[in-house]
Amino acid sequence: MKKITIPPEIEKQLDVLRLFNRKADQLRQKGFVARYKDEIPCVTLHFKGVAIEQINENGLFAISGKIDSELDDFSRDEVDSVVLSYRMFTQDNDAISIRRIAAIYTSDWIPEDGKAHFEKARLSFNEYLDSAATVEFEKYQISIRYICDVIIYGGLAHSNPDKECIFNQWQKVPARGMLWVEFYAFLRFAVNTIFHIAEMNTWLIENAEKHGFSEE
Repeated sequence: MKKITIPPEIEKQLDVLRLFNRKADQLRQKGFVARYKDEIPCVTLHFKGVAIEQINENGLFAISGKIDSELDDFSRDEVDSVVLSYRMFTQDNDAISIRRIAAIYTSDWIPEDGKAHFEKARLSFNEYLDSAATVEFEKYQISIRYICDVIIYGGLAHSNPDKECIFNQWQKVPARGMLWVEFYAFLRFAVNTIFHIAEMNTWLIENAEKHGFSEE
């Protein structure tokens, strides 16, 4: 008769996955996550001395003049709260960082389809971060990752003086509202990725607790 057990080294890894899921549940309760689960953030544009010129017959127009933008219903407290929680999942010195969870998913006891699903989620997240932002500056394109780094480490955490300088400059440009919308979209994508990983963790935990690991 086979005895169902969970080896100590695997139990330690399962404890990390359980901690990840508890923190993900706490993240789910944040006001920002609840508000923007289905709602799309809105930007108000202010026009002054604007001239509109039709470029071609396909509906392309050029707009010149002074345009300003601001994010409606902006709550710094909501953003600070969700970013503080999000950073636990991205800082490598934290046990529940996605990079350290990825190391667990390379373990021999993880089913191959579990490894593949995790890697797909992680790859999709990094591809999104490295994709071009919808906001463009006159002479160069910026990525989602760059916007997030500047806002998080230059505007919210104030941990990088160079990024703080860039963030302060951004707050003076007409497109600042659009930059915040881009950041909000990132936060939605990020937390949904975290929730997806938590669902995968739950399957692994429940499967291990139910079936264990057979020993002769």
